[in-house]
Amino acid sequence: MVAEHFSPGFGIAGLGGITAFVVGALFLFDPAEADVPIRVSWQVIVGMAILSAGFFIGILGFAARARQRPVRTGAEQMIGSTGEVVSWGGDEGRVQVHGEIWAARSSQSLAKGQKVRVVSRTGLALSVEQSA
Repeated sequence: MVAEHFSPGFGIAGLGGITAFVVGALFLFDPAEADVPIRVSWQVIVGMAILSAGFFIGILGFAARARQRPVRTGAEQMIGSTGEVVSWGGDEGRVQVHGEIWAARSSQSLAKGQKVRVVSRTGLALSVEQSA
């Protein structure tokens, strides 16, 4: 069942783990070898299997929702952000985006204090355009 966490599956390893748990619990004690028959209650087996299945369904639900969330960090997060020109000369300058000063390039002529939108990022330089 631990493999489900590290593999890019859709619950197959978790389902296999729950099945292995149930089968293993059924064969846990051999009643023929004991003077007094010892066995695991089927209610305990079913209860633990349901608990494990609920756990994996919950974790898979969290993972599915996390994949649909917008990007919050990294280069992709900068695209579309707005900022303000700090200094500009020619087709290069500095802009402030998310409280940070970035090197920027643009094909448009920009002025200090003007609002800009990030179009792309290459290394530590942003490509910006005038914001509407």
